[in-house]
Amino acid sequence: MDNVKLSEQQVKELKDYIKAKGFTDPAVINEILDHFACKVEEELEVNPELSFYDAIHQARKSFGVMGFAPIAESFTKQLRSKYIKVYWRTFWKTITSPLYIPLLCLLGYVCYKSWYWASVNNYKHILDMNDVSSLLIISFVIVQGAILYQGGAQKNFYRQAAKGATWLFPWTFIYLMPNVGRHNINPWVPALVVSILSIWGVVQLIALHATIKTAKEDYEEVKQFFST
Repeated sequence: MDNVKLSEQQVKELKDYIKAKGFTDPAVINEILDHFACKVEEELEVNPELSFYDAIHQARKSFGVMGFAPIAESFTKQLRSKYIKVYWRTFWKTITSPLYIPLLCLLGYVCYKSWYWASVNNYKHILDMNDVSSLLIISFVIVQGAILYQGGAQKNFYRQAAKGATWLFPWTFIYLMPNVGRHNINPWVPALVVSILSIWGVVQLIALHATIKTAKEDYEEVKQFFST
């Protein structure tokens, strides 16, 4: 028996059917469509007398009372797991890379010397915060925001999954940690803390960028398929 293949019009009708069930994101619809279309083709192959719409009904019944929800949930978990791996693989690759290690050490040294100098000279203009801390926090927040919204501010399933899989650096550490018991600590100690936090933050930004970039590429791929 020849395998049954759905026409483009029939595939479009399946997409519309899935949308009618409350699924709106192209990524989720595409994932459900893969399973649903295969099941409809299977029903038509087993029983050639079935009409296309009867095959849809039979295929839908085979998914049980939960319908397409388990497929969407499984897809979400798989996608988040993928982005977690991308994030941490990039994170560890960066801190162990022969290319990045000297650059990160240089960054740490510059932050250390700058913070120490600003502290000794009492450079504080925002909320009694060391000016170097202020500059670092503002810079990191801007860069992190730009990475999270790269490619436009339009929300999509892949970008949301990527955000949920990444660890966003709490930039307030750069202010809070050096100021704990600051009156009883030599300035070189908080300067060292800021230096380490800055290195950590930059590595996190690199890993975040790689993760969001991967999500963007995945979304563009599925969007291209969905528009056909």
